[in-house]
Amino acid sequence: MHRHLIIAAVVFALAGCAEEAAEAPPAPAAPASLPAGLWKTSGEVSQYKTMDAGTSIIAAKVGDRSTSEACVAAGEGKKPKPALFGATRGECGYSNFYLGNGTMSGTIECKSPQGPIMHMVNGSYTAETFEASVDTASYLTSDGDVTLTTKLNGTRAGDCPAS
Repeated sequence: MHRHLIIAAVVFALAGCAEEAAEAPPAPAAPASLPAGLWKTSGEVSQYKTMDAGTSIIAAKVGDRSTSEACVAAGEGKKPKPALFGATRGECGYSNFYLGNGTMSGTIECKSPQGPIMHMVNGSYTAETFEASVDTASYLTSDGDVTLTTKLNGTRAGDCPAS
């Protein structure tokens, strides 16, 4: 009988812990757009594949890491400059883009003399961070096409520097 009381006490104590965990406050809602400011990003190539025998204009290998900074100006938070996501070769612009409710998704096309480079961005964000997967494919006028995936992490690092 004494052993049953001990087991019952343990069960009730664990049930109390489960109730406390279930009552944790909800995570704050993501803002409607990325807050203005300086964003520092780090990226790592997780996949890389050459599509033909040519020399690629995107020299990378799995495991390569990079860092960069980009300023999101006031009013740009719904559609930040493509450089925030690593789209920097040629003239880059969005063919479509959605950012809201903590998610982001879109396509960036960069036009270069060698041919277009497409970046498909999918990720999530909060007021201070973002995570994204960027699938990149080149469509060169000659050999050298590649596909690669880069995992990006961004952190808001403060205000943009004065111009």
